Amino acid sequence: MSTLRIKCPTCDRQLELPVEAAGKVGKCPACDQTFRVPEAEGQNPSQGGPAPVGPNDFGGSGAGGSGAGGFGAGGAGAGGFAGVSPSGAPGGSAAPGSSNPFQAPATTERVAPPVNASNPGQIRPVDFGVIWDVGFAIFKARCVPLIGVFAVGTIGLYLVQLPVSLVVAAIPPVAIITSPILLIIQVVFQLLLARATVRTCQGQNLAFDSIFPPMHNIFRFAGATLLFSIAAMVLVGIPAAIAGIASQGGNGDALAGIAILVVVMLAFTLAFVGTFYAWSAIFVFNEPNVTVSGGIGRAISITNTNKLTVLLLLVASTALTFLGIIACGIGFFVAAPFGLTLFGTAYLLITGQGVSDPRSW
Repeated sequence: MSTLRIKCPTCDRQLELPVEAAGKVGKCPACDQTFRVPEAEGQNPSQGGPAPVGPNDFGGSGAGGSGAGGFGAGGAGAGGFAGVSPSGAPGGSAAPGSSNPFQAPATTERVAPPVNASNPGQIRPVDFGVIWDVGFAIFKARCVPLIGVFAVGTIGLYLVQLPVSLVVAAIPPVAIITSPILLIIQVVFQLLLARATVRTCQGQNLAFDSIFPPMHNIFRFAGATLLFSIAAMVLVGIPAAIAGIASQGGNGDALAGIAILVVVMLAFTLAFVGTFYAWSAIFVFNEPNVTVSGGIGRAISITNTNKLTVLLLLVASTALTFLGIIACGIGFFVAAPFGLTLFGTAYLLITGQGVSDPRSW
């Protein structure tokens, strides 16, 4: 069957419709905006033309009543063309015994919530099951570019870090120079992976100039990373110093043992809390005009609004990474990109930016 690919004029979601839909009115399943599908002839439907329409364009009974949904599978409600009869007459209703030819089959799949077009970027709660279903569908459809970017980036990072580490091992004082350089390289790697993941989740291309982060984002994320590292060193360093002092005393073995145990527990706790609240930082610091303090606050707010969801994401990501490592290490290059896709999907859905769900194509 011939199909027509268009973009929603409000949220830019890719939609695939039968050619018979040309000239008819429907509702986008992502943002609920109603618009008229452009004619197939004499116009490129994927580049422009579909104009939003108001309720008066439907005539008679308005939006077609409750239960009308969006274009294709995965739309809100029943999933057909809102307010369009099978004959194409706006505002009409289907004759008895007839069915809407654009009606999507009933499904129990969990779909992404609509894009918040009125307030994009607003943080909202999202169920883990929705994130898993949408993220898995995206990874299954676009695993090749996701795995490719991760593999190339990881290998490239290793090839850069290895010679620098060898130089530092041979000449320790040069660490003063190499440490900030390695920090910037690590930051670029993380931001680049995040940008590539977000663009893939939204169905966009992965040209290098589109995934390489701007310099102001790099330095601001580096600043936030440096602040976190300093805080961690202070929190872990104080008990470590106490343990070192206690171990010098003749009768301080018990105190030293307790101090070492405290240091280990504190390090694990700090690592978990840092990951729990800062997992979205690599995505947040790709946003335009983000500041160091603003980015940290936004990352914390994302977790505070979705504590259980984030906890389940961390558990799932850890399990995937473990399975990937024990699968001869090769599985890591599949498990890690999949985990990153889940986090990218979570960030986009939680912040109301929307994704390009392959199930709705």
